[in-house]
This record gives sequence, structure tokens and C-alpha cells, in this order.
Amino acid sequence: MTLLPDVLAEVDFGSASSHGRLAEQSWMVRLRRGEDWVIVAIGLRRHAADRLVEQITDLLADRPGEVS
Repeated sequence: MTLLPDVLAEVDFGSASSHGRLAEQSWMVRLRRGEDWVIVAIGLRRHAADRLVEQITDLLADRPGEVS
């Protein structure tokens, strides 16, 4: 059995100018496992991006007593 690295949710600042967004709505949320990644949300305000990362992290966390 090969163990894969954990999936991490992270907030990053994207490009506002190329999409006509305001700078405060240029945050994105990305899921990463090793060198692989996928962007799951763009155009967020920082608070919303941080909250989404918290929710994803909670969802992905191992919880005692739960089957994974």
C-alpha cells in the first residue's frame, strides 16, 4: 500500500487585473497534494477564503471514531 501525502487547503492571492476584479476580491482557495493541485474557488475576499479553508480542513481531518 502506498501512502499519499495529505491534501492541504490553502489561501493564495490571485490576479485582479487580468479578470477585472477588485484587489480585495482576488483571493483563491487551492487544494494541494504534493505537486498536484486544483483551484476550487476564485474571486473571494480574504475572510471568505480563510473560512472556506477552515471548512475544507475540518472536512478532510481525521476524526476519532469515524471510518475513513
